[in-house]
Amino acid sequence: MSKEPAVAPAHHEMGALAFAWRALGWYRPFIASASFVILGILFELGFTATVPLATRAAIDRAIIPHDARLLLFIAGGLAIGAVTVSVIAVLAESRYARINTAVLNRLRLRLFNHVQRLSASYFSRGSGSEVSARFSTDLAAIEWALESLVSWAILPLLDAVIATLVLLALDWRLALGAQLIWPLALLFPRLVTPHAAMAAGRMKEAEAQILSSVQEMTDGHAVIEAYGLGRRSTRRFRLRLATLRASAVRVRFLSSLSERSASGGFLALQAIMLGAGGLVVIRGELSLGTLVAFQSFFAALSYSIGYLVHFLSSLLQAGAGLERIERTLAEVPSVGDAPGAITLAPFARAFELEGVCFEHEKGRRALDNVSFRVARGERVAIVGASGSGKSTLLCLLARIHDPTAGTLRIDGHDLRTVTRESLTSQVAIVFQDSFLFDTTIRENIRLGNLAATEEEIVEAARAAELHDFVARLPLGYETPVGERGARLSGGQRQRIAIARALVRRPAILLLDEPGSALDEPTRAAIRSTLRRLGEGRTIITATHEREAGEDADRIIVLEGGRVVRSE
Repeated sequence: MSKEPAVAPAHHEMGALAFAWRALGWYRPFIASASFVILGILFELGFTATVPLATRAAIDRAIIPHDARLLLFIAGGLAIGAVTVSVIAVLAESRYARINTAVLNRLRLRLFNHVQRLSASYFSRGSGSEVSARFSTDLAAIEWALESLVSWAILPLLDAVIATLVLLALDWRLALGAQLIWPLALLFPRLVTPHAAMAAGRMKEAEAQILSSVQEMTDGHAVIEAYGLGRRSTRRFRLRLATLRASAVRVRFLSSLSERSASGGFLALQAIMLGAGGLVVIRGELSLGTLVAFQSFFAALSYSIGYLVHFLSSLLQAGAGLERIERTLAEVPSVGDAPGAITLAPFARAFELEGVCFEHEKGRRALDNVSFRVARGERVAIVGASGSGKSTLLCLLARIHDPTAGTLRIDGHDLRTVTRESLTSQVAIVFQDSFLFDTTIRENIRLGNLAATEEEIVEAARAAELHDFVARLPLGYETPVGERGARLSGGQRQRIAIARALVRRPAILLLDEPGSALDEPTRAAIRSTLRRLGEGRTIITATHEREAGEDADRIIVLEGGRVVRSE
């Protein structure tokens, strides 16, 4: 099993080290396949450490003594080593890219599956754009940090350790002075990092608001055009861009402050070490080649620590992104299978609502003490004005929501005690907003029953008064519907949604304003079809038109979330 990140407390800004520690845990399942990457890193580290030492040997034993053969041997060895290291590095990076993609895909899949299991109440809070931000800006920040982890963090860190050890071996006195580089690199950035982490978190929030504006503009484009809201939309977008700019500038300022303060100290210390080392050479206590090697290793140490400090800003961005992803992963579905939930047997008798209440927001009841019974095979019309609770009631019957209070039973079983899968396999719902997926007409119908045959798809289309229309299309059932069904009219989308429900062959069919987007002849045809299909099937229709309930066995009238009449 993969090592998954633990859930962070809400609103806690994750630091760079916390992110790095968590990220390393994700790679544990890939240790075996990462062996070549590790060997490549070790080989590159070994060669990097060899170059300054070979330079010392070239100066002290070949150049100064005028030994051309030894000089050519050392230079040739370095050239061969450089080519070999380059080849191994390319192969290792390719292997690391495959591992990295697998790690990220596991995180993407975990996030996707979790969000998919979240209840409708989560999305009713307007969290759609936040989910988009998790998969775009937040995962992109994590991806960049992981892609750079080897070259900008692991290699520089190991380089720094090796360089420190070699410096001590070359001249312990100069090496002790060189260790001043560590406090220069760590102390000031440590003061800045918490503020940078908070700024990175605020920038991620601002990026999410930008995505929300874009999504609102695309989803509501028709309304914006019809009401001339373009300037208002642009004005709101500009304000959010200004917020993002301020956050981004602060993040860049703090990151740059951390980086430049360290790099400036490095350059000053390098000058000091050059002067001190030169004096030691002048006194004859150190060879020129050793000083050159020392300066090379000290420069390598400086660059390595510089890489680490620079990488800190990427870790801060990734930490902020991961914290937000974990906040989403910490969301608990409000509707799910209870421990020990049973499999619901085929619907046989009736379902009952007893004192059912539901609140979308605390203190605002959409349904208030609703009680009634529907027998198997009965056709019931729920009639009421907009906002009376009709759609909410259907969502409770389909267990998209659970009641805030009261009980909903099917064949005597509380819906909360049966598995959702065994319930939804017997229920189909046609929503007022007929959402279609960006695929063909055939596949949109088949989604109601993935095992449906071609004959069953056509049969469902005929039942929904759809087949004749589809037959006239050049591509027939292979016709793409576009994003959210944009290539079709509202009535055509609704008929496909009805066909999708019918192909499921549900015991209970829930219809939310099934004729709202259809013309009168089509509404009449579909009512006739539903009347014919109603034999042995329980049909509950939510409608604001009393005429739509004429074929029902019973009409239940809702007002303000209460049952005021049952006929």
